[in-house]
Amino acid sequence: SSTTGFHSGDSAGTSRETGFRDYLEQCRPDIGFKGTFRCSTGETPLIIREIIRKHTDLNGFYFAEFTQLFHNFHYLADLGRRYVVIGHEYADPYLSALQDGTITAILSQARVCQGYYPLKILYQYLITGENPSQEIYYSNVNIIIGSNAEYLKYSNNGCGFE
Repeated sequence: SSTTGFHSGDSAGTSRETGFRDYLEQCRPDIGFKGTFRCSTGETPLIIREIIRKHTDLNGFYFAEFTQLFHNFHYLADLGRRYVVIGHEYADPYLSALQDGTITAILSQARVCQGYYPLKILYQYLITGENPSQEIYYSNVNIIIGSNAEYLKYSNNGCGFE
């Protein structure tokens, strides 16, 4: 088995891809990682086509950034072959792609809990001198697959799936 990763090169995408690759190397040495491709969203279909041509044993794609998968998942549906496709951050158009197997899994984080609250706590500490109310804060990561996608509802305030 082998997979490959896509992102545009920003630090979040690089960190996600590195973590994913490190996990595969440690826990699934039977899965090879063909490489990382940093490209614009518009270039992604061309790169995918070239990778598939060069690596006929390829069976998966990992998209470290939301926009890379969001703008290209329809292209993956038309390849004539199913690949394991893993991405980040859920969007409503993914529901049917998850259910029909075009997308295998989405790793969805609690955006407000990870983005808003840390900045709020930092602001309160630096500006008002208020210490955080607890030493450690945890945030959920949901793994969304075809069989659970319709049962998870994203909240209006962006705090994740409920």
